[in-house]
Amino acid sequence: MAAVESPSTGWNPQPMSERIVVRCYSNYHDAKRAVDRLLVASIPRKRITVFGRGLGWREAFTATRFVKAAAAGGAALAATAALIVWAFGGLDRGFTWLGAIVAAAALGAALGAGLGAGAWALTRRDRTVPETGHVDVDHYEVLVETSHADRARELLSE
Repeated sequence: MAAVESPSTGWNPQPMSERIVVRCYSNYHDAKRAVDRLLVASIPRKRITVFGRGLGWREAFTATRFVKAAAAGGAALAATAALIVWAFGGLDRGFTWLGAIVAAAALGAALGAGLGAGAWALTRRDRTVPETGHVDVDHYEVLVETSHADRARELLSE
């Protein structure tokens, strides 16, 4: 729907002429190339619409998320390494398995806290710059007004 300004009532929606799908494309580049082809063939831009279907939002995997994930993985790895060291070295000195597990958990928690604090310090940034993702589109439909549809199909089938 297009909208035009009316002096008495403000903005009023105006119905658009009927449009039909003439071709579908799996990526934006191909859809844009099709529109360019239609424009070169003198089909007016106002008579063409590109419509994206199957929209989905994908969060950005930023350096911040990577460093925080690495810190969490590093903490788990440190806890595992500490458990192995305490288990094999500590059991020779009279520690029980339970004592080795508790010591490894304490060491892993301390290392994880240190890695997490380091990750936080490295990823502090200016909060005015948002971390954004992007929209994924399943496919693009090129629609043309019915009066130009046959010619558009012919042009895009070549």
